[in-house]
Amino acid sequence: MKIGKFDSTVAVLGTTLAQSVESIQVLLIYILLMSLVFGAILNQSERISAVEMAPEPFDTVPAASWWVFSRILWMRHSSPWSGGYPARISSSMVSICFLVLKSIIWALPFGQIRQIFDATWKETQELTEIRRSVELEDAAAMNTLWIENGKAAAIDIEVIEADDSDSLAGHAVVPAPILESESSTAIVQVALYGGTMNPWFGRPKLEVEVSWKPEKVEDGHSSGKLVIRPLRGTKFTSVDLSAQWRVLVKVPVHLFGSDAIRSWSSSHSTSGRSPQWDPDASGGHFDIRWTSNGGTSSPRHQTDASTEALLQKVLKVLDARSRKIDAIAKCTATIEQRTTSLEHALSDRK
Repeated sequence: MKIGKFDSTVAVLGTTLAQSVESIQVLLIYILLMSLVFGAILNQSERISAVEMAPEPFDTVPAASWWVFSRILWMRHSSPWSGGYPARISSSMVSICFLVLKSIIWALPFGQIRQIFDATWKETQELTEIRRSVELEDAAAMNTLWIENGKAAAIDIEVIEADDSDSLAGHAVVPAPILESESSTAIVQVALYGGTMNPWFGRPKLEVEVSWKPEKVEDGHSSGKLVIRPLRGTKFTSVDLSAQWRVLVKVPVHLFGSDAIRSWSSSHSTSGRSPQWDPDASGGHFDIRWTSNGGTSSPRHQTDASTEALLQKVLKVLDARSRKIDAIAKCTATIEQRTTSLEHALSDRK
């Protein structure tokens, strides 16, 4: 029998049983004590007289204890010597008492066992997730670690339902290795939020292939070729069962400027909850130019000419302001001379 895919469950059950030995022992002790005590009580209550024995199966204490034991373990129909019913009202009351206590003694140990099982299962799931993440990191190439490090550039992707209204079905942010100096190609899975897709369980997800071929990456500047290709989706929902979707990709090809954002729209996907796009499609190609001049590359002589023209304008402005300052200085000197002459005239009159 193949139990490879159930080995974790078997391990959890084994660990739970190993840690629940004390609870099981306490449960067995309770059952034995209840069987002996209530068996002795039933033997005495079913006696016809002090001399005459009680009828079967209550004629002896062991027989009556076995009768109680079989009912505590729900074995009255399958175990031998467990037939018959009490004939007296007092014995019936005793039977009701131990049946009520039976539920209590079964509930307490099994509550502890349930707690142990939940804790063990949670630990096993956490270890499984850690092991899986470690395996993925070990299997991942060194040039694709940008997917999880949180420092990669981000591009916007919108999934649009291909109908008359082109309604937004979901939105996602996909990491892109624009600032990586090495070429890399990876399949990235992202969850979609917003829009019209709201499945009952989980989130709709989209898988895209991101390919990056750098030309020059230095000091926060980058240039190269970026390719985004949608592959497949999961848990896509729509009122129309035959609905198809297309992907709108928005990439910042420049750091600033009116043409900093470039868009690309894919072809329609297949219909269904798990749509797929054409695997032979080339995807969206983007020429990334993250440079200080906004991405526009001008010849050197044009740059020098523009710089010289700017310097000429600055020099003209400075020369005009210098002339104004000289004129103001002359006016100020004239005013000072007149003020001095007036002061001398007033002093002579006195």
